[in-house]
Amino acid sequence: MVPQSGAFDFRPGDQLALYTDGLVETRCDPIDARLGTLVDALTATADKDLGETCDRVLERLRPPGGDDDVALLVARAEG
Repeated sequence: MVPQSGAFDFRPGDQLALYTDGLVETRCDPIDARLGTLVDALTATADKDLGETCDRVLERLRPPGGDDDVALLVARAEG
């Protein structure tokens, strides 16, 4: 696989979320549903500070008793 680069224009309020597969992959839920839940959680917390955004996303997506590693980084463009 050859690394590729690209550029994106961010508007004020746009968010970039970087995460590991442990946040969205489970053995019993379809990946599309989990990604939808992630988008919903990020949208619902767009007016919160970044720490609270991460906390709420983790609360909503991290399975109880989950043993997979999870990493999450959220950045938000300011105006």
